[in-house]
Amino acid sequence: MDFPHLERLTRAECRQLLPGATVGRLAVPTPNFPTVEPVSFAVVEGEIVVAARTGSAADAVPAGTVLSFEADVLDNAQHAGWSVVWTGPVEELDDDTVAQVRPKLGPWPVADNDRLLLIRSERVTGQRIVTGAASSLEAGATATVAGSCGPATDGGDPPRFTRRAINTDEGFALLARGGQHVGRLVVTVGGEPMIFPLNFAVDGEAIVFRTQTGTKLTGITRSLATFEVDDIDASGQGWAVSFEGLAQEVLDADPESMRERIAAIDIETWPGGDRPHVVRIRPYRVHGTAWSVVPAPVAAEPAPATSAQQA
Repeated sequence: MDFPHLERLTRAECRQLLPGATVGRLAVPTPNFPTVEPVSFAVVEGEIVVAARTGSAADAVPAGTVLSFEADVLDNAQHAGWSVVWTGPVEELDDDTVAQVRPKLGPWPVADNDRLLLIRSERVTGQRIVTGAASSLEAGATATVAGSCGPATDGGDPPRFTRRAINTDEGFALLARGGQHVGRLVVTVGGEPMIFPLNFAVDGEAIVFRTQTGTKLTGITRSLATFEVDDIDASGQGWAVSFEGLAQEVLDADPESMRERIAAIDIETWPGGDRPHVVRIRPYRVHGTAWSVVPAPVAAEPAPATSAQQA
């Protein structure tokens, strides 16, 4: 087979690879734009458990709601790696199970008021990008990351994180800085969220990407879509930004100036192949979150003894 290409993963391979991801991304259907947010997670007895932050869309869903979860490990230099999408109904965990599972979730410690949800593996799909070149990711090796061992470090207390909101201007500035080659497209089809990791480029304040004819193109035609881009390291520090807008295929009827501008953009597709359809998302709303570790307090040095104490 020619290289590069996509190789489908089995359910067993998906379960084996998932603990190597730093974070998961949880997609939730809503009446308007679907939401997608990075979350702490763990693989527990072959199922996914995630921490839904208080006040998030996932915090409000009733048991039985179908959600989608995505995680990946990607090698930007070699254009290699893998991604897994896990879709199914959510279940509540009882208090005893929560107490046992809570320490296993990472990279961010679970807050007392976070909601832990188990996502049943109704549909599990995964893909590996095969390039033909040697890659530690393709060989199955993964770095030690918080997502696989929980948030605690070297037996001590877990790190503390601070969160802050990212506004529209900062969101565009982070995207313009570059360095991110893959984002996650989320659309709602039949009341259920569908999440697609894919390469993208930027056209001014719009997201553009290439795709083939198929489920993705059919599902996004004139759909309310959310496109998420993040940069989160193994410690849990970083940022994530969501762009919510109407996804539209670029057609011959569109202004010639726009078509020529987009044609000049190098929209890469790591697996290669013919992807003739270009889709553009101009966001109505841009928002996000940044995480940083709170420095541990420095222990005060003991005061020098006075002459009276020395005596």
